[in-house]
Amino acid sequence: MNLPRSPTHRNAVALVFLALLACKTRGNTAQETDETTVPEIALSAAPPPSAAAARAKAFAIGETAKTSSYELTVVGVEECKRRGFTRPKNGNLWLGVEVRLTSISSRELVANPRDAKLVDAEGVSFNYTYVFKSTCEPRLDNTRLQRDDKARGFLVFEIPEGSRGLELVFDPILVEKPEAVRFDLNR
Repeated sequence: MNLPRSPTHRNAVALVFLALLACKTRGNTAQETDETTVPEIALSAAPPPSAAAARAKAFAIGETAKTSSYELTVVGVEECKRRGFTRPKNGNLWLGVEVRLTSISSRELVANPRDAKLVDAEGVSFNYTYVFKSTCEPRLDNTRLQRDDKARGFLVFEIPEGSRGLELVFDPILVEKPEAVRFDLNR
C-alpha cells in the first residue's frame, strides 16, 4: 500500500501518534493509582470574554455605565416620526435612543453611532440607521472626544413594529480595550 508522504500527512500521523501515546500514558497512571478512576475530558467552563461581556449587567434608562474609557447614559427612548421624504419600511418603525457620552480616558475617544446596536429578546441585532430628518434630533454623529468632552444625541434604529425585549449594546472599537455596555430599554 502506497501512502502519501507530504509534510501535512506526516504532521497528521505524528499528531495521531502523540495523542495515542498520551492516552496510553494516562491509562497507565490511572491503573497505578486507582482502578476506578476514569480520565475526564476537560470542557471549557468559562465562556469566552465576548460572551461574558454580552451577559454583563444591563443598565437601566437613566443609569450611567462607567468603563475605563467612557461613561454612557441612556437619557430616553422614543419612536421617531419622519420629517421630510424618508420613512421606515412598511411594518417597521424608527426607534431613537438618546444618549450622553463622556470621555474619561487620556486617549481620544471616537464616538461612532455604528458602535451601537439594538438586540431584541430573540437575539436579533439591528444596526444604527442613518435618518436624514426625524423628530429624534440632534443625532449622535461620528465625533472625536478628548478627556472630559461630552456628546449628546440620538442613535436611531429601524426595527420591526412588534420588537420586544430591546437592549442597546454600545461597544466602541477604538478604545484601549473592549468595553461593551448594555442598557435595558424597557420595551
